[in-house]
Amino acid sequence: VIVTWSVAGSTNQVTYHENDALVLPNAPTCEDGKVFVGWTMQSSVDGSKPTDLFTSAAGKTVSEAVTYYAVFADKEEGSSTPSEVASVTFKTSDSDSNQAVTNISSIVSQSTGIASSECTKEGAKLGVSKTAGSMTLTLSSTYTVSKVVVNASQFGTDTGKLTVTAGSTQLGSKSPVSNLEFVAGTPVETNTITIATSSKRAYVQSISVVAGGGVSYSNYSITCSGETAIDNNVVAPKAIKVLENGQIVIILGDQKYTIFGQKIQ
Repeated sequence: VIVTWSVAGSTNQVTYHENDALVLPNAPTCEDGKVFVGWTMQSSVDGSKPTDLFTSAAGKTVSEAVTYYAVFADKEEGSSTPSEVASVTFKTSDSDSNQAVTNISSIVSQSTGIASSECTKEGAKLGVSKTAGSMTLTLSSTYTVSKVVVNASQFGTDTGKLTVTAGSTQLGSKSPVSNLEFVAGTPVETNTITIATSSKRAYVQSISVVAGGGVSYSNYSITCSGETAIDNNVVAPKAIKVLENGQIVIILGDQKYTIFGQKIQ
């Protein structure tokens, strides 16, 4: 399976086996002031944010040939103050029932800004036996999420980690003890928050979603003027700089490029 990465006119191709996990290159830079904000499968962007924009490849696998385009945008400082926009506190119980539930009213004691919830097990016990579990909260509105705070605890001797995802962007993975803060490197526009165990089980007592206070973007594009060289913008193998005939050449696999990213035939 051939995966092509296109960065402001320069392309790199890498071969994956079917269902291999994707590995993204480092964020490229753009000399005209625009910043890298993620990847899209759209070959043209008219200034609006691509609907399929993603910044993390966590959980993504390759099943067919595909081309991803680097997306750049103008960065604007946000003026909103960070605030809690949604929270949920789960009921506690001495029972360890494995009954699956989807009705949030039966598993929470109070909730704000939560439209619905899907939980794999009774209450906020995620996972069963040796099987991991997950929960997805649907917010009542779409927010620019900047932080998610999860109050969680270990189940018995299980030592797996909790992974928190805002929309399709993974915020991090931590051991389930006390209040865990998962901060978005770039605020994520979404109405879903997913909490999952990496293995086995864990308890989640409460979840708080904070939005605002970050940055916003405009004038999205898959091109930028004065783009930099392709240093560090490759998936694999690592780019190597060499000096040939008095010229700096970048070697990527069996291909050679100029310092400006142009392929040398």
